[in-house]
Amino acid sequence: MIAVSISSVGCGSEGSDPSEDDGGQPTSSASASSSSGAGSSGSGATSGSSTSSTGGIGSGTGGSGEGGGATGTGGSGEGGGATGTGGSGEGGGATGTGGGSPGPVDFRLYGYATTGDGTTGGKGGEVVSVSSLDALRTEAARSGALIIQITGKLSGRGDDVDVASDKTIVGVGSSGEIEGVGLNLRRSSNIIIRNLKIHHVLASSGNGDGIHMDESHNVWIDHCELWADSPAVNSDKDKYDGLIDATHESSDITISWTYLHDHWKGMLVGSSDNDDSDRRITYHHNHINNVSSRLPSYRGGNGHVFNNYFENVPTSGVNSRVGACLRVEGNHFFKVKNPITTLDSAAGGTDRKDNVFEETTGTQASGADCTWSAPYEYPLDGSAAVKAVVLEHAGVGKTDPLENLP
Repeated sequence: MIAVSISSVGCGSEGSDPSEDDGGQPTSSASASSSSGAGSSGSGATSGSSTSSTGGIGSGTGGSGEGGGATGTGGSGEGGGATGTGGSGEGGGATGTGGGSPGPVDFRLYGYATTGDGTTGGKGGEVVSVSSLDALRTEAARSGALIIQITGKLSGRGDDVDVASDKTIVGVGSSGEIEGVGLNLRRSSNIIIRNLKIHHVLASSGNGDGIHMDESHNVWIDHCELWADSPAVNSDKDKYDGLIDATHESSDITISWTYLHDHWKGMLVGSSDNDDSDRRITYHHNHINNVSSRLPSYRGGNGHVFNNYFENVPTSGVNSRVGACLRVEGNHFFKVKNPITTLDSAAGGTDRKDNVFEETTGTQASGADCTWSAPYEYPLDGSAAVKAVVLEHAGVGKTDPLENLP
């Protein structure tokens, strides 16, 4: 793992693809690796009340099963290090990424959530435990700093859980779970969500997203798991909305070490082509499996997509749209259609470096080139190491959520 401060490079060639972002039924990706050149359902909420506590949280050892897919055996990307698994690499050089084994895993906060006003969540506040959806609604809406521990599975339907500013919400061990209801961050700031499962949030339930951010800033989502139904099973792409969406002036956000799977729509940034605010979002070390599109679908501002492992994506991966510039760096794409593309809007830009493409189809680089410069330091794994480190460490139950907090 290499600490990087400022990296910028222009790269790649333009391309196009007729697929839509929310597109049609999943199809199998054809095999054959390719490379780009360097430089370029539960119901009924349970009742209950919250209880105060001061203890910490023991880390779990479970976690969800990871997605399938055979391991590739091709070479590493150009750049330093030994050859690892995966397909062909893209770019390389300046920051010494490419092959090699990962260094020590660092679960501290990095990325855009460290900028702006900073992100500390409920630091210094009372620690409370909740075991019902009603109790979670009450505590999450309280004013002031608060650390909320979710113990067990909370199920329901209806309105979202509104989250006020200065909150840390964590699942205990591997058991913290919300079914059928999403978290709504509306004009909120300074929020940390860690080690939490959220799933099967219907589009008709509140905003319809697992986590919805609207005009919110300084948010860290870490070591979570979000899902619904596989697109191969659920033919209605509008039954659920997004897994993690950010709209309007939401910014200074980091989404890290999170497992997103079995869904039509992953992560939307910007609600329409007119919603092209100067957003700043980092996505790193996430595992994305069997999600059809929006990984992310990003309008406006600057984004950083690094060290993620994408697999079994039937429509589109990273989609840079109108007004956006995304650094796409050190990722591994396996059986992904249109891994780096621009669809459904005026083209956004990408700054691409050291990505692995294994059995991918469609576009690896489309839209305009742009140049992105890091406003923060960040730990960067070589792309050949990304699959192993992400599969081992992303998702729930992989870290104590009250450790490594800012």
